[in-house]
Amino acid sequence: MKKFLKHCNRGLLLSLAVLLGLIIYLKIDGIRFEDAKPDIESTVTDYLAEVKKTNLADTKEKISLGHSLLGRYWSPHALTSGTYYGQEKDSMEAYLNSLASQGDLTQVTDYVDVIRDIQVSKFGPGCAKAVVSYDASLTLAEPDTNYLILGLQSDYYFDYYTASAQTESPQLNRSLMVTFYLQETEGQWQIIGISAENAEE
Repeated sequence: MKKFLKHCNRGLLLSLAVLLGLIIYLKIDGIRFEDAKPDIESTVTDYLAEVKKTNLADTKEKISLGHSLLGRYWSPHALTSGTYYGQEKDSMEAYLNSLASQGDLTQVTDYVDVIRDIQVSKFGPGCAKAVVSYDASLTLAEPDTNYLILGLQSDYYFDYYTASAQTESPQLNRSLMVTFYLQETEGQWQIIGISAENAEE
């Protein structure tokens, strides 16, 4: 009986030690994530500023700038596959390559954007999710209701936006709920996926 109690006590102590270690780890991880939130928000706002520059660029430079944008801000290794977490780097690159093969690109002459809100939350170990309320008003050199914002959208959204297009106008307005999925790699937050949905629907 004493041997049983002795083994039982050891097992109980070991379980308590593991539980205590887990609680401490989660507490430290939570504090660390709170400290990282400003860096995550900065990554998102910096990326959106570069998205604006890329779309305003001359049509001859757009594709190369788009690839450069993906290279600087996106993780080379996504944690997921498919479209559950939105568009991934490979689908964004494929869309840029598709545009390059088409030749003529639509010129954007003005791009006014507003970040209305950013909500950052934890999304698994070493990962984060940033949900951004984002409005963009683009002036195009010629009407193109099929124009997609490079860096935020790809041809995955083509049918959705052409179906909701109402008029042929050089003015293109997007009210989006953009969800960024990010991963911390060597102290830097990198994008692993983006989902851009129409906030008006």
